Amino acid sequence: MSTNDPSPLRRSGRERKKPISEYDQELAAIAKNTKSKRATENVSSDSEAEDEEVLNFESDMDSDITDAEGDVDDEKSRDDNDKQSKRKKGKRASSKSPPKKGRTIQVKTGGAKKGTKTAKAPRGRKNPIAQLNALSKTVLDKSENPKTSLVAALLASSKPIPGINSVHASNNRNSKVLATHYTPQLIGIARYLLKNHESNSLHIELLNLLFRSVGGSVDTNLKGETDLEELSDEEWDGLVTEVVDVMRESDLECLLTANPEEKIGVQEYRKIYKEFWYRLGNAILTHSQQQLSFDEMDSHEESEKPQPFSSSLFQVEMMNNLVTRITELVQVGQPDLRYGATAAIWELACACMERSVELEQKIQVATRQYKAAKGQSKKLEGIKLSMDSWKRHKAELEEIVQTAVFQGVFINRYRDSNPNIRICSMEFLSRLTLLRPDLFLENKFLKYFGWMASDKESTVRVAALEGLLGPFRHAKRDTASKKSSLQVDVDDMESVCLKFLARIVDCTEDAESLQVQEAAMELLLFMLKNEFLDEWDDDDGWDQVNLKALDQNTSNDVRRDALYFVLDQMDCFDVEDDGNDGKSTMSHGLGEKKQVEQIESIASWIANKLVDGPIELSSVRVERADYVIDSLRGMKEHRHLAVNWSAMLKAIRSENPQQGRNTGREEAVKQRVLLRMFAHAAEQEVSSVTPTEGKGRAKKRKRSSANTHPADALSAALLKNLPQLLTAYKGDVVALRSLTMLPQYLMPSVFGLPARKTEFLALLKNLNRLFQDSTDEAVLQNVANGLLTLSDGGHVRVGDVKMQIKRLSMTLQDRLMELLRSTEQEDGTEEGTRTQSQSQKSKSSRRSRRSSASESTRSTIGTLSPEAEMENSLSLCLLRWRVLLKQCPVGLLFGDSSNDDDEGEVEDFYNTISEAMAKRLQDRRPITKKKDDDDNDDDSMETDTKTMASAWKTSDMDIHAEVGSSIKNSLQLLLSIVAWTLLETFENQDMAEGDMDVGEEDLAVLRMRDRLAKLLGLCFDQYIDESDGIVYSDAQIEFANAVQSAATKASSDVRCMFPRHWADAADSLRNKLALLTDTQMIGGSVRYLHQREEELKADGQDEDENDELAVDLIVPIARSLTANWNDGNRKEAGTLLAYIAGHSKATGQVVQDAARMMKKINPVRYLEAQMACLRMGFNKWLDNEPEISDDPSEDEEQEYKEAADLHGQMFQDIEQQARLLSRSLGVGKLSNDSVLRALTSFMKEGVRFAFDGDDGVEDEMVLGSRFPFLMVLSKYSNWAKKNKYGLEDLKQFILEKEEVLKSHPEFNDVHEDDLKALRTFKESLGMEVEIAQVVSQDDESSEDDGSAVGTPSPSKSSTASSRRRISTAGSQRSRLSTQSNLSPLEEEEGDSDDEDMSPSPPKRRRVPKSKIEEVDEESDAESEES
Repeated sequence: MSTNDPSPLRRSGRERKKPISEYDQELAAIAKNTKSKRATENVSSDSEAEDEEVLNFESDMDSDITDAEGDVDDEKSRDDNDKQSKRKKGKRASSKSPPKKGRTIQVKTGGAKKGTKTAKAPRGRKNPIAQLNALSKTVLDKSENPKTSLVAALLASSKPIPGINSVHASNNRNSKVLATHYTPQLIGIARYLLKNHESNSLHIELLNLLFRSVGGSVDTNLKGETDLEELSDEEWDGLVTEVVDVMRESDLECLLTANPEEKIGVQEYRKIYKEFWYRLGNAILTHSQQQLSFDEMDSHEESEKPQPFSSSLFQVEMMNNLVTRITELVQVGQPDLRYGATAAIWELACACMERSVELEQKIQVATRQYKAAKGQSKKLEGIKLSMDSWKRHKAELEEIVQTAVFQGVFINRYRDSNPNIRICSMEFLSRLTLLRPDLFLENKFLKYFGWMASDKESTVRVAALEGLLGPFRHAKRDTASKKSSLQVDVDDMESVCLKFLARIVDCTEDAESLQVQEAAMELLLFMLKNEFLDEWDDDDGWDQVNLKALDQNTSNDVRRDALYFVLDQMDCFDVEDDGNDGKSTMSHGLGEKKQVEQIESIASWIANKLVDGPIELSSVRVERADYVIDSLRGMKEHRHLAVNWSAMLKAIRSENPQQGRNTGREEAVKQRVLLRMFAHAAEQEVSSVTPTEGKGRAKKRKRSSANTHPADALSAALLKNLPQLLTAYKGDVVALRSLTMLPQYLMPSVFGLPARKTEFLALLKNLNRLFQDSTDEAVLQNVANGLLTLSDGGHVRVGDVKMQIKRLSMTLQDRLMELLRSTEQEDGTEEGTRTQSQSQKSKSSRRSRRSSASESTRSTIGTLSPEAEMENSLSLCLLRWRVLLKQCPVGLLFGDSSNDDDEGEVEDFYNTISEAMAKRLQDRRPITKKKDDDDNDDDSMETDTKTMASAWKTSDMDIHAEVGSSIKNSLQLLLSIVAWTLLETFENQDMAEGDMDVGEEDLAVLRMRDRLAKLLGLCFDQYIDESDGIVYSDAQIEFANAVQSAATKASSDVRCMFPRHWADAADSLRNKLALLTDTQMIGGSVRYLHQREEELKADGQDEDENDELAVDLIVPIARSLTANWNDGNRKEAGTLLAYIAGHSKATGQVVQDAARMMKKINPVRYLEAQMACLRMGFNKWLDNEPEISDDPSEDEEQEYKEAADLHGQMFQDIEQQARLLSRSLGVGKLSNDSVLRALTSFMKEGVRFAFDGDDGVEDEMVLGSRFPFLMVLSKYSNWAKKNKYGLEDLKQFILEKEEVLKSHPEFNDVHEDDLKALRTFKESLGMEVEIAQVVSQDDESSEDDGSAVGTPSPSKSSTASSRRRISTAGSQRSRLSTQSNLSPLEEEEGDSDDEDMSPSPPKRRRVPKSKIEEVDEESDAESEES
């Protein structure tokens, strides 16, 4: 060893002052050696790499010649090579500065151009290295360490391993495997393994690695003295079988599985395992035993220089033997073992092919040198000898891969039953096509990709398509490289791509995976660019690919690539040659006229596809044009089309509908498409501007046109053209939806120019007029949003915008008041005129009034009556107010809120609307007739009755739908006013710098809230009870549902706006604003939910309808509950939680989300809500128990059987609710200790309910009838048993209740099924069962056989009858005879054959009313006597 060796063991003694262990010494030495190498690694140039290749070749050639002749000393040859390498390093070090030091190991990547790259260890919470360390602790045996176990070495490969030198060798330029953080250690492990083991021992170590990786134990490891060649087939099969048996029985973590694992550590080990086999194959084929010994002496110097190739016959035979050995395991039935063996063979084969590539390159260099070495006979002889040896070894390596691997393994494994093995087989073949395209880029190999593109697994289809994509991508990167036999030629792909073209096109419609669609579309795009599709005449196929550009169910990449297909078929996008080296004049060389033509062509194509079929113009999905704009912005060569505003506006003006020509169906859609494209392009451009950038331009505008931002150019173009466009397209609602989106994208920096004032004011007037005339809600929202955006900037035109908004508000107020007066006059009442305040009258008298008739004529009403038309006009006016108040503050519409007069104006406006809507509701609610309201003495009327209101007796039913729409809009309008007023109230308090000392009567927001609460109560009064005997019309039912749905949403908003917890706030204002009287809102919402709960069932409903119902019925209750959960209503929460099971998917998801929130806010209260839910469900189950007469007919028996089945399903739903609610508490353990303590009280309350019934309510149930509730409660037993002390308390409570039960005089009458429910519940808690089976009067000879709860004993009166079990919780109490529901095989011998036998009498759960009356009379008599 050289004295200049920089080993840390030879350094000066400060490092050795403190005694350390041998392990730490080795680890420190490795770390310091790694640090010293970082300062010397440099980047070499292309010319130096070329020289280095020739020098290495000469040294390799000399060493091989001397090895063949046997007359040159190996050590001397190696020293010469080292000197040459050091000279080259000195040159590089003098010309390049040392690279910067990193905190991690540096390894060279690829060729000389790339230089050095830091392979950093991953960090973060999910650190793979930490996961590997955790796996080591759970999987490895105490006797295993990195030197004795390959599994331990691989798990420890994230850092240097003491005793095994890490090798930081540079990557082969031909390698497709990049260096990783584990590479230095894996190379060192492979070399250490080859150095210390002969062939048989090496195979044993590798087999043990495979067995341990797939779940084997140290006991299944092959012994070191085992001779694998002497093993018989039976002995070998026995070894493999033993490993498989241990895998099935072992509970240890399996490191390598055939199925993808989600665990990070297992995923990381899979990568390490594969790379190890690749590095092992590399080491076998590039190092001899003598070199490995030399590496041990001076591994650091070797790691800094490229290793010469030194293949020999022994190394090829070693590789062949190893592949043959592992091949014996690829036929094993166990998929994990089969996957491990297959992956190992694929990596070894890739190493063989890389070495063959290196040999081919050296043969080419040697051939050039052979031609140049004329007249040097000795050198020519040496070169020829080396070339012959390399050709022979190259042929042997190719034979291994093509025969042993491909024919022996791949042919069977590419169609393996396990999808992951099929995936890695496709990846292996893809690597071969790139490594050796001269051998594998042929149809006989490429056809496997086409076949597997039809695999049933989407992941396999992705791998197959990626295999076809690989050569195209590789060829694209290597276009500038020199042509050679090893370079990919994509022309070889044409035949196989065309053969499977139909399948590739179908993959673009893959319903399971977007990855399949993306890979297929990218492949088709490569085929298009390489002119493979020039002769493709399938029009349906072209359309299928083209339409992906408008597909909403795919990814942006697919739509972008599909748009390339579309543009390629348009003549205006043809590449034009300008004579400048054939370069395209597409992008920036195009004139604006050409770009206008291209934009129109795109819009025409979109319109043609959107109207293809019997589609109404109003239903055309013009928003699909957004995808085209997004795709254009993602194309570097076509992005200019999406930001050329002048070209887009010219295209729009060329399609102006006011040019006097008849526009056809497709032309009309093209106009809408162009407008939509322009609006979306503006949105995307403005969204790309940061807020600070926009403000900076607003404050300081750059005068230079060269520095104008595209968003400023957009704003200037919009101000100039938008007013005319709004006028031109005022009759096209769909076009207006796009145009009215544009004002919000105007940049404030443009408004300040004097030349823009006229255009800006014209835009405001058009928006004002459009808002007054439009009846489309989307247009109204866009206009309101645009006006608010323009009024919220720091530009000089803000005053003009606010003035225009105030004028709009005054106009809408006058119109609304006029409509309210007109509708009230038509009803023949004068009450409406009195509701208008004096301030409203004085203001409206000074304003111009618009005729309400014009409103109705502009709406598409159809054949409505005059009254319905007037109500429709009112509804539209309220809609405009609702939209406007959603966007604009009240102060912006009614004046300064700080002014008392203006505040009174708002409240008068509010009161006018609320009273008008209240009258409409009062006129239509069902009239309740009380018993004592009649003057006669008719005692037959024992309950209140309802009659139909007179408003529903008219023939004009259309008006009610319009009234419902008015009420819906007015509720949202009033709610917005309350919200803005509440915000202003808090702002006034902040300005007062302290608590506002005002009374509740002085707060306008409270008066508004109370008035809104009364209006909501009137909405809930529209509830229709169809069981009262009145036949309601469809119009009344629809009206009742509409107003109750609107009231449910509004109630939720009110309860969220005024939360109950404000009552406990330190702020006196919030104390006054807290809403504590929300009982009517809760009751009305829950009652409406119960009325329509059947529509929430999962069966018989469309998924979209279920989603809409969940939003209307479930979401409002969930929102208000979670907002007030610390003080929430438990019964309301219990009602909501009951919908967690047995209903639609959307309903269940909403309830689960709400439950998660309630648990997070107050878990103990959430547990109380669960008890309320289960008790309400159980009581409902008791109340719906079917009954049957003593002498039923066949029809009655059938009806009873159906009712019994429904009753049983009801109990199963309750059990499912209990399961889901119990699971919602946590997984494995409870995160909150308070919940664990509260669970004991929860269980005790459930037990008390099962024994005693509801608190404070006289129980009419037969003794023991509530015991089935214990079966529901048993779903929480696992949680109860986690609290040791609470469990003992619970057991004692149960025993006390049991003693009281036994002492009850009616204990012998308790049904056996009820007692079994009690016994099962005790067993779930781990209690001893002490209650013996009760011998009832009907069955004195029955015995307890310890069967399940639902298996009753036979009856004495009828030995053939029994009570059939309905669920795991308990049996049905009312049963038919077993002769009517059991097959003859289930009847016992000796059963009665009497056909007249009636079913056994059902058990009565409730005490008969006659007995209750007798008990009451006896108690009254006793009280009188006392």
